[in-house]
Amino acid sequence: MFQGADVDALDGMAGRCELASAAADGCRTTLAAATTAPWVFGPFGAAFTAYLSREAVLCLDTVAEALRRFAVVLRAHAEAQRRASAGDSVPVLSRYTSPVSQRTPYDQRIRDCRAQISAELDRRRAELADLERRHAPAKQIEQARRRIATYERLLAPERQIILFDPTGDGAVAELHGMIGPKTRNVGVLVPGTTTDIDNFDGFSQRGRTFVDASPDGDLAVIVWMGGDLPDKLVSDAPSQRYADDLGPKLADFSRDLRQEISADVPAATGVHVTVAGHSYGGAVVGTAERFGLDADRVLHIESAGMGHGVDGPEEYHNPRPDVRRYSMTAPGDPIGLTQGVTIGSIGHGTDPDEFPGVTRLDTGRYADGRRVEGVAAHGGVFEPGSDAWRNMHEVLVGGTVTQHQEWQLTPRFVPGPFPRVDWDEVPPKDPPKRIDIP
Repeated sequence: MFQGADVDALDGMAGRCELASAAADGCRTTLAAATTAPWVFGPFGAAFTAYLSREAVLCLDTVAEALRRFAVVLRAHAEAQRRASAGDSVPVLSRYTSPVSQRTPYDQRIRDCRAQISAELDRRRAELADLERRHAPAKQIEQARRRIATYERLLAPERQIILFDPTGDGAVAELHGMIGPKTRNVGVLVPGTTTDIDNFDGFSQRGRTFVDASPDGDLAVIVWMGGDLPDKLVSDAPSQRYADDLGPKLADFSRDLRQEISADVPAATGVHVTVAGHSYGGAVVGTAERFGLDADRVLHIESAGMGHGVDGPEEYHNPRPDVRRYSMTAPGDPIGLTQGVTIGSIGHGTDPDEFPGVTRLDTGRYADGRRVEGVAAHGGVFEPGSDAWRNMHEVLVGGTVTQHQEWQLTPRFVPGPFPRVDWDEVPPKDPPKRIDIP
């Protein structure tokens, strides 16, 4: 951190870097369009446009990305200085690295991760054999068997693992679908409390359902668990420290994803990226926005909050203009009792449903007509065919969503030896408002 830094000057330099990055992006878009019309350049048009694609466009991608990254670093240091001056805790800032040296194409990452998982599987099998030979405690043997089963599942031929780290509760990210010429939308889903490498598959399959519902191949979804998440609801989940660790990592991942899109998709500026956080994952996404999350749309699903200490969108440093933000919280989900509650280092910032500029979406009903509500709705919103699931899918693909509607409370007299008045919730008479997503 720049101790005693001039935060206004840092923000000013960041703004100039962002303007320069936008100019480089504009040049890149113009040249990329020119490559589709080689005849304009005469008899040497094919060779010239090949040069543009191979050299000039990629060079401008690198310049724009480097400027964006440096702007994020400057703003992050300015934000850290402000928090330090105010006496708040300051998360460790991620190190700036060259986008050229950092990026590894996803197809290579998949191969690398498969090799890493295979090696770790061999090690765990040898460890299990040793535990069984020594008649180790049953709990240790069961843990080893569970982790072996996890690695065997991750090595299934259809799995596309692009991030793997076996340390602690693990880190893993899985790509569903593919990023290629047909891609128009890419989603990133971040899970929440109690998720670890052993139960990651359950949440990852939720991401798969959205890709399966887009058979034309225009949507790819990445389920990202970049590190340790809270294990326990009461003792761990209220703490900001997991989000402080994962937020900068998610921001870095989003910029790396944008480079993958630029390399694999023609006219990549037309691809929209949506980053969605579920439960504690919402706090991770909110913190990532403070550190330059690169997303066109942000979606909070039964979210813990917009990030510790975040009161308004001016505290975010997303490099994309006109970021669209959406939220959904089912009625009766207990997480609604904690949204917006912050005491010291406990809590995760503003209630997403009340955050300025956020469009709150309807969770509606399940496919069988039951209302999406209560404790079960916390995960039930992902049930395919429900109104909540459809709204998520529409955000991911840039379709049409339905806006949240409040149900009305009406009194009902209950006669008897001890008369009382109960309150019934009555659904609105009018259908929910439909909104097209840009």
